[in-house]
Amino acid sequence: MKFIYTAVIALAVLAFAGCGAKKEALPSTQNAPKFENAATNEFVKAYSDVANEVAVAYKAKDYTKIASLSTKMAEITGKSADALKGLKEADTKKLTDWINAVTQELADAAAKAAK
Repeated sequence: MKFIYTAVIALAVLAFAGCGAKKEALPSTQNAPKFENAATNEFVKAYSDVANEVAVAYKAKDYTKIASLSTKMAEITGKSADALKGLKEADTKKLTDWINAVTQELADAAAKAAK
């Protein structure tokens, strides 16, 4: 449940924030966690890829791209239930903490771009 709440926050950041980021990966996506569950790893990769695209769009202040990526992020977030299947409590926390870190970095990028 906490994970889904975090994902919704990430969507809100994507949908309503400004713009801004570089062509480089967000620090949290460079250190993305690995799991035994293949579906979870696929989710982490997809989420990382879109988060990095969003960061680039923020940096470029490309509002059209951000809107497009919000839809893409919503699709990925919709798969969060599969990502959580079979995870132990510690892995669920690890995934949730990572999503929180990515969300915070995107919020920071949005705030920086809005200045």
